[in-house]
Amino acid sequence: MSEKNVTDLVNQAAAKTSTSMLMLEGVLLIVLGCLAILLPFLFTVAITLLVGIVLIAGGVVRGYTAFKEHSRRSLFWNLVACVLAIVAGALILFDPFGGALALTAIIIALFIVEGITKIIAAFQHKSEAGWGWVLFAGILDLVLGIVLWVALPEDFLWVIGLLVGISLLFTGWTAVMLAAAMRKAAKDARKDAEAKTS
Repeated sequence: MSEKNVTDLVNQAAAKTSTSMLMLEGVLLIVLGCLAILLPFLFTVAITLLVGIVLIAGGVVRGYTAFKEHSRRSLFWNLVACVLAIVAGALILFDPFGGALALTAIIIALFIVEGITKIIAAFQHKSEAGWGWVLFAGILDLVLGIVLWVALPEDFLWVIGLLVGISLLFTGWTAVMLAAAMRKAAKDARKDAEAKTS
């Protein structure tokens, strides 16, 4: 077996593994998305509390690192960032509803930015298989972000869970469709290569 054939086999195995992992990721995201859509209040509270915990943990680590490095120039600003992160995390934990409202506004803004980013990426990769699914996901994120921004602040307690669920569902669906398109493109390329060699 020639070196080129071995390289082709390795590349085919790697491509198959990456598409399988992408497919698995897509299925897991679809399942999580469905759960978040079915239980939006629960996911909103869980995400809000998780953000509070992450902010506190990040603040503690930043404070520890600031003291450990002994850099006088950056110590003050690192301590300011440390205190702000711990205070923000504590405020979220002590008032999850206020934290949920703030996070809802931030997440809506992120959906708008992510939607625009996905739309741009789709057009930049228009020649590649599956680009339409990326465009679809981008348009969906953008429209959801705008609609919910207009509707804020009424009934914000379900928004984070629902938005995250919808985004996970369609991101998972996009991953599944991309994996399927990649598999089909690889299969077509193998057939073309076999036809040329025979």
